[in-house]
Amino acid sequence: MAQHLHGPASIFPRVASALLVACLLLLKEPDLYSCMSPDKPAASKLMETLTKNYGPVTVRPIYDASQPTGVAIRIFVTQIIELNEREQFVQISGFMRLKWHDAFLAWNRTNYPGVERLYISTKDIWTPDITMYTNVDEFFERTKDIPTIVTPDGMVSWNFPAILKSSCQIDSLLFPFDIQRCDLVFASWVYTILDIDLFRDNETDQNFSAYFVPNGVWELTDVLVTREEVIYPCCPDTFPVVTFSLHLTRRPLHYILSILLPGILLAIISLSIYVLPPDSGEKISLGVTTLLALLLFQELISGSLPPSSDATPIIGYFFTPMVVIGCTSVLSSVLILNIHHRVIYRPVPRWLRYLILRVLAPILCYRHGQETLYSFENSGPTRSATIIESWPRASTNNVRESSAEGVGYANGHEGGSDDRGLGGDADGIPMNSLGCELDPRRCCHHPCCRELLKTVERMLDTRREGHSDPPIREWQEVALVLDRFMLLVSALTMAASITVTTVMFVIHSQSPTVKQL
Repeated sequence: MAQHLHGPASIFPRVASALLVACLLLLKEPDLYSCMSPDKPAASKLMETLTKNYGPVTVRPIYDASQPTGVAIRIFVTQIIELNEREQFVQISGFMRLKWHDAFLAWNRTNYPGVERLYISTKDIWTPDITMYTNVDEFFERTKDIPTIVTPDGMVSWNFPAILKSSCQIDSLLFPFDIQRCDLVFASWVYTILDIDLFRDNETDQNFSAYFVPNGVWELTDVLVTREEVIYPCCPDTFPVVTFSLHLTRRPLHYILSILLPGILLAIISLSIYVLPPDSGEKISLGVTTLLALLLFQELISGSLPPSSDATPIIGYFFTPMVVIGCTSVLSSVLILNIHHRVIYRPVPRWLRYLILRVLAPILCYRHGQETLYSFENSGPTRSATIIESWPRASTNNVRESSAEGVGYANGHEGGSDDRGLGGDADGIPMNSLGCELDPRRCCHHPCCRELLKTVERMLDTRREGHSDPPIREWQEVALVLDRFMLLVSALTMAASITVTTVMFVIHSQSPTVKQL
């Protein structure tokens, strides 16, 4: 029984001693615990090894310092956010990719099986200071801190989204059928060509054109990439520069419907001012309204374009003559209304009458009224006397009255009258002449006499209405001819402006070459 109790009791001290020794060893040698724990992933081990032996991030990762580091750059444009023509800048969003070789990040695949790429933060490794020289953003650059992708051969690829705001010189010559070219200039800010050789990335492994968001005003038709070496005044060395040229074509449908078409219709309405009769009283108001509308459209165009005198829009060759036509229509309407409604008793000068009524009137297909019944020269015979002398004389034989209606018309009565009122024989009236030997009432049966009396009555009615003076009527005809002449001049000016504008658009227009991004 003593042996039975002695056996198991002697085991517990030995076990406790072994555990104590193991704990002491673990506290003294932490690596022993790591060997007992599960192994870390190979990627973690590789990351620790590379970052631990990398060195300063401001030193180029290359063993031969005399060799430049090649950096490839590429931009994938996904959206045209804004093209401000007034401020002359373009803002785009897209993806940028920089690729270079880092000799300090290469590893052997056999030592780290299964590790084909690493994702390393840009804060832990060297990155090229590629900067957009044409940047006008107040935050300068908007890029997100995206890790780089490293492959076993040491090739680093840095893909990150970016919003770029660059200056863009606007060429408004062909507005609204213009094509704008905006350049995005990239280069290193510190490193010269001896340190960094910047060039274009020609790989096309990804089709980012499928992610491009169309713009309602601008269409991206082409992206050209050029490389050049530039020497800046600040530094004697050469800097490699890569320029991305974005060709943006304007969609003109909106401007055609909202500016061009209404402008042409208003120009046609401005011509209708000359067709409007002077007695309507609306010529001035219509002219001023049309002029204000044309000025409004011209202000809309100039408000969206940069205030530059380098390239005047061709469309200005249309709207400027239209504004001149509008101003001229108002001024000419004032002159024409002044001539038409002004009471002028002096005759029209001979030279003006010849120029307006004899030369311009036939050219303008204007048929003026009968010549006025007054003498233009004091020495010549009157027109009325000429008319009377040219009428045929009546026969000396007695002529019976054809009806009592003629006698009543002559006496001013509507009904018939007594034959005795004619003061003679009721059977006939001796007619020796149509002059003044007989009583005028006795020759009213003759057709020529009736025509003469009707003419006299029309002259009396015209005098009652205030338009009896022949000079006034002739001045009114002069005003009408001038009105039609201004219509012809304005129509020819409008046709010439439209023709010149169209020809200049055809000459300066360029057909863009569409290129897939």
